[in-house]
Amino acid sequence: MKESLVYWAGHHEVTADWQWLDRKQPHRCIWHLKQGDGQASIHGRELDLKEGDFFVCRMDEVDKLVQTGRNPLNVTVCVFHAPWAPYLPLRPRVKDPSFLESCLKRLVQNFLVHGGRTDASSRWLEALLQLLIDDNPEAVPPVEDSLVRIRQLCQAIDADPGAAWKVDELAKDCDWSVSHFHRQFKQIVGMAPREYISQSRVSAAQALLREGELSVADIAERLGYSDVAYFSKHFREMSQCSPSEYRSRCRKVYAGRGLLKGTTKDLEEIAEQVGFKEIEDFNRYFTEIVGTHPANYRELYRTGEIE
Repeated sequence: MKESLVYWAGHHEVTADWQWLDRKQPHRCIWHLKQGDGQASIHGRELDLKEGDFFVCRMDEVDKLVQTGRNPLNVTVCVFHAPWAPYLPLRPRVKDPSFLESCLKRLVQNFLVHGGRTDASSRWLEALLQLLIDDNPEAVPPVEDSLVRIRQLCQAIDADPGAAWKVDELAKDCDWSVSHFHRQFKQIVGMAPREYISQSRVSAAQALLREGELSVADIAERLGYSDVAYFSKHFREMSQCSPSEYRSRCRKVYAGRGLLKGTTKDLEEIAEQVGFKEIEDFNRYFTEIVGTHPANYRELYRTGEIE
């Protein structure tokens, strides 16, 4: 089982009304300013950023990101999990920015085509993160018993998110008290154990809804929910829509993606054809699910950067 997991990767043009679609998630993000200069407010800390800069933080710590230069502000973002990632500095040293940028580009390309839960996505993420480890060795704690135990638990949860995971039993497996286990887990992973289990289940559910044909009830059962209504409520809390709405939205977006490759219709026509009443909704959900704006996706396909 891979140690790192890609939740989302893509390109954004940061406009005046930009914001995360779901800022509540406590996952780690690596950001790269592809074009333009900007200013970010990260958990109350103001950062002046220039083209080519990288920074790393939690998804829910980004309070503001705005353009300050003359050129449009375009960023590449990867949202991920890695057991030791909370130890990375906000502005890590990067000795070879072009190589790091290349790894991030390949990761995004793979995500745009295949989604996040693939071995290729994980390999590119781990290559990228290894560069950051090599350039910032003081940021990674020595391998110790607690880190190894928590890492192994995260791998087990991601491998089988539908298992009957209980925090008290996980703590017992580590020979720790529940309070000590909770403290160690949150310090190392960046979120509480129950949050991690819930997010792993919802991420797995999203993947099954995007790519598979299982019913919502079957997905709920596979992921350890005895009550499909509770699963739907939990999914809505974390995804801002019901499982059925998410699947329908994905199918519309994927239909739009196919039209972007096969026709020269403008975005408004494509959005209407696949069932979106508003072009803003099509652009928003396409970016959320596929990883980039539909216009950018069409250009990447046209230039051969993605198949």
